[in-house]
Amino acid sequence: MITFLFEYKFEKKFLDDFKSRLKKSAHPKFHSEPSNIGMNFMQREDEQYYYINLFIKYRSIEDYEERTRFERSQVE
Repeated sequence: MITFLFEYKFEKKFLDDFKSRLKKSAHPKFHSEPSNIGMNFMQREDEQYYYINLFIKYRSIEDYEERTRFERSQVE
């Protein structure tokens, strides 16, 4: 198993936009095989910013690379 960390830092005023983008990623058009086998989410904040850590787990680096190719092929 391999875990990838995606870190996000943004101003508090953009929280709703960030959440909206995460919800869109659940759309069936983004489903593929292989997919992740687990995910963890951490959030913290200070006076001005939110800090989000998203840990996504895959069976192998090859699964991650295949999933990344799929995501990059999607047209927004």
